[in-house]
Amino acid sequence: MSYNTIDGTKETSAFLTGATPMSAADTNRQSMCREFVERIIDQFRDHTVRSVLVTVGLIYLGSIGYTKIFTHAGQSTLVQPSSSQNIYQSSSQNFPMIFPTSTESKAKLQPIPPSPVGPSSPAVAIIGDKSRTVDELFSQYIKAFPDSVSKDDLTSPGVKAVFLQNIERIDKLNQASQSQGGANYALTKFSLQTFRDLDRLKGYHGFEDDEFIRMAKQFWHSGAPSELSSSTYYYDYYDLFFEELSGYIQFKPERMCGACGRYEQVEQATLLDLPDSFDWRPLHAVTPVRDQGRCGASYAFAVADNIAAAWYLARHNHNLMELSPQYIASCGFFTYGCMGGSFAAVFPFIHDMGIFTEELYPFEAAESGHSGWCKGDMIGQTDPHALIHSWTWIPVQNHEELKLALVKNGPLVVGINSNNLEFYHSGVDSGLNCDAFAQDHAMLLVGWGGKNEGQKEYWILKNSWGTDWGEAGYWRVAMENGACGITGHVMTAFS
Repeated sequence: MSYNTIDGTKETSAFLTGATPMSAADTNRQSMCREFVERIIDQFRDHTVRSVLVTVGLIYLGSIGYTKIFTHAGQSTLVQPSSSQNIYQSSSQNFPMIFPTSTESKAKLQPIPPSPVGPSSPAVAIIGDKSRTVDELFSQYIKAFPDSVSKDDLTSPGVKAVFLQNIERIDKLNQASQSQGGANYALTKFSLQTFRDLDRLKGYHGFEDDEFIRMAKQFWHSGAPSELSSSTYYYDYYDLFFEELSGYIQFKPERMCGACGRYEQVEQATLLDLPDSFDWRPLHAVTPVRDQGRCGASYAFAVADNIAAAWYLARHNHNLMELSPQYIASCGFFTYGCMGGSFAAVFPFIHDMGIFTEELYPFEAAESGHSGWCKGDMIGQTDPHALIHSWTWIPVQNHEELKLALVKNGPLVVGINSNNLEFYHSGVDSGLNCDAFAQDHAMLLVGWGGKNEGQKEYWILKNSWGTDWGEAGYWRVAMENGACGITGHVMTAFS
């Protein structure tokens, strides 16, 4: 047999023509191979055999994919942040026991005392000093908070009018608080802002989470997702991805333990052995306080900090990272950027897409107050730095249940009513100046204290208004009577 080469000449192939005579043994082997192949082909023509072979092949391919995916996740081979990023990692061997048995180790778990108000967080005392005029107070305030107002607005009569209104408001708050032994209020960096401006600082839509919770109860009690399609809100899409795709699961306190990956001993925690005080900050599960500026995205900061803690506590080889609230505000599917959002809108998005670090996707909306477009080109070629596999809403019946959930699952994201919170300076807020409903601001619950200090018990919460607000960025609020609605909207993620 001959064939044409590239240049058109004819060549003869000894292989194709069998130019070299084959021996009887070679011929016999060739016949056996051909007969074996023909038998396999005949067997595959049978429907039953073909189905079995196809099924085995699919199972084999599926097992390979499953192994690669979960080996990848288990070994934390996701893209790690660079060495220049602010990472807070310590050896787990240096951490004290969550439930210490000795007095010495128990002392290590006392809450971190609030940082004193220093030059970085000035406060101007108002009550009891009637010698200064409004102009003198205004001049002192501008020196203490030079970035609180633009130069063009300094001479505006409207600015001083707002300033005077807020002074009177702070005086009334202090008079009511001191009679109850509550918090201290003072002029803060928000004291030149109107009620409308202050409302934009908040950024949490508690009513949307209320709607989600209502639909969740209906879903779990009815067992029929199709009944959710009657909703006119965007949650009518939840009948399609309510559980599997959104990652939402019912809270089961006896089975859920988000912090057990790093602290196995907390799995044994019960309502009967809770300590007098507890704080996740000494256990390195809380990132530094950040400032949302003019962007009303407290929901994004709170959720980012919650997921950072959940990721860190899930495994011993996970680092604590500052995750990006800008990514949530700019790229989230059902949020409104710097105009607010809800937890139930953010968690499914992170469940599907993952989240990136602050270093990769930095916060840029503090000055402008606008979240801007999602920078897909920035994250398109990068794997997420942290993932969550589920999230839940924690129904709270009493304070002890919330304490136990906090110990077993790490810092929790909560919605609160922030009425008059902008002027909080220090001390334990009695909750008399805020409502127990209409949650409009998001924070991170990190601990509790007071009982061992001879005081009434209080919660410790991390805010996103910078370290020059409150107690170095933190807020303490009384535990009694559900102050400021802190127990109404409590959620957390699991990594």
